[in-house]
Formats: sequence, structure tokens, C-alpha cells
Amino acid sequence: MRGRSFPQLVNIPSLTNAWQMIYNCELQREEKTAIAIAVFYLRWTEQFGDKDLKVFKSLSTIMIEWNKSRKFGTGYDVNGTKVFGGCVTGVTLSPGYIWVQSREGQMVCETSLIHELVHVSLWAIGGRHGDPDHEGHKYEGWSMSHSELINATNSTLCRLGI
Repeated sequence: MRGRSFPQLVNIPSLTNAWQMIYNCELQREEKTAIAIAVFYLRWTEQFGDKDLKVFKSLSTIMIEWNKSRKFGTGYDVNGTKVFGGCVTGVTLSPGYIWVQSREGQMVCETSLIHELVHVSLWAIGGRHGDPDHEGHKYEGWSMSHSELINATNSTLCRLGI
């Protein structure tokens, strides 16, 4: 609901139980988030399938917090190297909750949303973690195919102006 105080919880269209939290109206619009999730899921199913609809169910109940603030923390880079005190642009905090940094006017394809949706999807099918070390060897799940999926999805979204 525009015009009310912030933060606001806004339902993501076409996903009845999916929500996003915004801190101002200039961050990501819920319609664009819905399209981004749909494009991601289409590509995911084409490449990895979703026989038991675990990924679909997880995406259908996601909570996305869009925030323009910066976060710092310990985590892994895409190669699996542990990074201490690094600046992060997105974090999958639980199987159904992600935080994504977004600046005013930034397109979804320029954020880490799709990257975080891979974590959510891996968590949905693996049950124990979302493979926090990415292409590293500490956790199983993430492969180069997942990284390629992120790049291809973001490229499509950018071409769509999302």
C-alpha cells in the first residue's frame, strides 16, 4: 500500500504467500519481483527440474527484504573461499527469507536476487543448507551450472528492463 509508513510488506503478485519488505517506494516494485521469480523458476525447471515442486513451493512462500543499506559479514565467495568482514549485497538468512541490497533505480538484474534464489532452491531440495560456499567443496549442491543459470537469468531480466 503506497502512501503508508515504512517499512511495508507488499504481496508479490501471482504468488499468494510470497511477500517483499520495502523501505521506500523507489526500491523494487512487486510486479518486477514477480516476473524475476517467474523467469528464474522457468530456467530452473528447464535445467534442473522440480519433480516434487519443492522449489516452486519455496518460491511461493518467500519473504524478500529489499534494503539500500550495506551489510558486512563473514561468508564465502563464489569459489568457496571464506571471506571475513566482507560487504555483502544479499544474504539467504533461512530457507524462506532473503535480504537483498538495492539502490533506488537499480534493476532487479543488477541485484543479487537471482543468486539468493539459487540458495533458496538448493535449500528446498537439500533440506539442510543452501550451499553457502557456492562452488566450493565444503557443502554439496552448487555447481557451475547454477552460476551459469544466474548469469543467463540476469541477462534475460536486463534485456526485459527488469
